[in-house]
Amino acid sequence: MAWTELHFGKHIGKTLPQILFSDPDWFFWSIDNNIWEKSNATLKKEVYLIDKRSRSIKIPNNSEKNLVVEFQVHPSTRNFGGFKIIPSDTPTHTGSTPTFRGGVLDMSTPRKISFYDKLGNQIFLDCFKSQIAGNAKLRFTKKYCEDFFSSEANFL
Repeated sequence: MAWTELHFGKHIGKTLPQILFSDPDWFFWSIDNNIWEKSNATLKKEVYLIDKRSRSIKIPNNSEKNLVVEFQVHPSTRNFGGFKIIPSDTPTHTGSTPTFRGGVLDMSTPRKISFYDKLGNQIFLDCFKSQIAGNAKLRFTKKYCEDFFSSEANFL
C-alpha cells in the first residue's frame, strides 16, 4: 500500500505508519482531538485504517489461541510499565505491579492508562521490538513501519 506523507504539523514528511512507531501518543492525541476532520478523503481513509489496525495487532505464533498480552502498570507512577506475551494459562501476577491481559496488542494502551505518557509509549515501542518483532535492536525504518501496517496478516 502507498501511504500518504503528511504536509503539515510536527510530523511533516512522515507517513502514518512512521508516526505510530515514533510518536504513538501524538497519533492518538490527533484522533481524540479530531485534527483529521479537514483532511482529504485518502488521508482520512488511512487514518481510519491505521487507528483500527493499531488497536488490534495479532499476537505472533498464536494460531492455537494459547497466548495473551499481559500489560503492566507501574505501581508508583500508575503509568504504562510494559507488556509481555505469555501463555494464557499462566497464573495471574501476584506482585505489586498491577497487570491486565488481552487477546490483542493495542498501541493505544499507554494513552488509555495515562493521558500523556511519552515514557510509557517508548517502553511500549521497546517491548514491541522484543516481544512482537523479535529483535530488541530493530530500527523502525520507513519500510518496516509501512510494511507492518500494510500487511493484513498482522491484525485481527
